[in-house]
Amino acid sequence: MKSSVVLVAVCAVLSSTMRVHAQPDPVALLRGVQAARQPLHGRLNVSAVKRQVKPQPQEGTRELVIDFDQHRFRFLQHQMVLVASGGDARENQLKVNMLGGNLDAAANAGIGKKEERHIRTAYDGNQLADFCESKGAYIQRPERGLSQFDFDPRVFGITRLHTINYHLDHCLGLVKDRVASLVGQEVIEGRPVWHVKVSVPQADVDYHFWIEDSKGFRVHRYEYRYPSDGSKTFLVAISEYGNEKERPLLPKRVLVNEKGNGGAVEEEIEFRVTSADYSVTPDPNVFTLKGLDIPPGTMVIDERISRVAGYWTGEGLSDSYTEAKATGEKIAAKEEDVRRENSYRRWLQIGVGVLLVLVVAVIAYKRFAARRPTQPPAAT
Repeated sequence: MKSSVVLVAVCAVLSSTMRVHAQPDPVALLRGVQAARQPLHGRLNVSAVKRQVKPQPQEGTRELVIDFDQHRFRFLQHQMVLVASGGDARENQLKVNMLGGNLDAAANAGIGKKEERHIRTAYDGNQLADFCESKGAYIQRPERGLSQFDFDPRVFGITRLHTINYHLDHCLGLVKDRVASLVGQEVIEGRPVWHVKVSVPQADVDYHFWIEDSKGFRVHRYEYRYPSDGSKTFLVAISEYGNEKERPLLPKRVLVNEKGNGGAVEEEIEFRVTSADYSVTPDPNVFTLKGLDIPPGTMVIDERISRVAGYWTGEGLSDSYTEAKATGEKIAAKEEDVRRENSYRRWLQIGVGVLLVLVVAVIAYKRFAARRPTQPPAAT
């Protein structure tokens, strides 16, 4: 309700501004995007393909399941990696890079074998944690971010870096020391859009947004330029929204293309949302250590203080490995009892339902048979 009021208020400001000045206020346009995306929550299934051109060509694909509720999120990431069969790690990586990052080719060349890796990341607005079966569980420093994707999905298509440190307000330039200006109205694939520029004078950086204010303040194009002419870094993000009838607020496909010094393409990332459900509100526990499915007894290291935080019990942390394992086994046994009881109740309900159907069918048949007229005896 609150988000709807904010969006209506922004629309009213834009309408008033356009009546008086014939052009909208650029800050009001940016706040329209903010108001449309801020309250979103749900689950996204995303395929992310990252193509690196420099220093060595390579490509990697990750399948992401993202649960999010405003500023909190959890990422379940699935990717194929190459586990080296031996030798120097740096030399093996150079060999893989020379093959363009092609894992199949690297495996065929005997450098290593392909393996599916599952990485889970959770952020509750304060604590960032991740878990991988091959590396363990860590509480990370949020300001450093992670090597894998760990970003607010509400910034799809309006950011250069996909890390936890880039918030919606920051990406839109709705923070201090940012200057917004309206470049003018343009057309992208037949759609009238407003071109807004946000400058960061102290860093000589410009953000550019092409906003379609008539349909939920959707951003169709985003550019990052450093310096302001883009001679050193020039990034373009093109967003596609798919079916016009659905009118999704977040894009269904984002293609990010970054050029470096000299104008050569250095990196491309393609995000494709394969399914989206904005009607669900995730359980708050999924954004904590509980949402990482850490096996009981696993050591959790706190990188913020460079020491062991404890051993995971299934519910929290314990100083004792033995206690953590024992507690985890009790929790698992209790959950198994609940699962069995629920299964028993489900089958009991099904059995009772089938019995009732049979009883009704028998009663109906008897009534039908009782109403049938009896045949007179045959004449002799």
